Amino acid sequence: IQNQNFLLIVHVEPEMKALVSSCVVLPCSFKYPAQEQPSERIRAIWHMKDNWDDIIFHKDPTRVKDSFKGRTKLIGSLGGSNCSLEIDKVKNHDNGPYCFRVELETSKKDKYSFVENCVSIKMIEQASKPELQAEQSVPEGEPAVFKCSVRHTCPSYQPTLTWSHTGKVVMSYKDISHGNWEAESVLTFIPQKEDDHTSITCTVKHHGNASVVLRVQRLKHICKYVNTEASSYESMCATKCSHTCMKYCMFLA
Repeated sequence: IQNQNFLLIVHVEPEMKALVSSCVVLPCSFKYPAQEQPSERIRAIWHMKDNWDDIIFHKDPTRVKDSFKGRTKLIGSLGGSNCSLEIDKVKNHDNGPYCFRVELETSKKDKYSFVENCVSIKMIEQASKPELQAEQSVPEGEPAVFKCSVRHTCPSYQPTLTWSHTGKVVMSYKDISHGNWEAESVLTFIPQKEDDHTSITCTVKHHGNASVVLRVQRLKHICKYVNTEASSYESMCATKCSHTCMKYCMFLA
């Protein structure tokens, strides 16, 4: 979107998904006449679409709406043309829409709110199911590799992923664009005979204590399912396996 007078262009994602109690980033980028005004003199504001006075972010915290005080911050650099906003401790009524407004501190007329290019938030009560990857069979004495990954919208507080089995663990984080990130944990260990009749669990905990989700994937042909016990706060699975395979499961806490 471009204001012909101010020559400003802004790009945002029209809709974002957010996990209640966690945080979410609203991606935003802009261009402005840098040759006319230093970037440090640009004032960035986010406000409700229906009321410009309902401000959810302002560098002067006294201007921010009470329900958003202490919960919003710019995570991008205005000097880098990044106006991305982070909302923390997301509430189920933080739907928006939210609009970006820019002002030049040295001018009384160069002010513009992009009310035609705002961001709405779709609330998610439960975290999305994580992805599990493992070999179909795990021969005794050879390395076994288990991968556990989860997508999220809260880069300031990366989710923690832990395993029930010891071994070499490698964590990685990446930006998969459009306000989404991915955290992945890779567990590698060499199965022994005592690992028979055991289960491998990966626990994923999000910022803000997300609801519990159970994701179970059985190994084909060899493993025999025994029982599953689940409560509102935790889920476990148990298996009986031959020496040539292992069952793994996941629960989210």
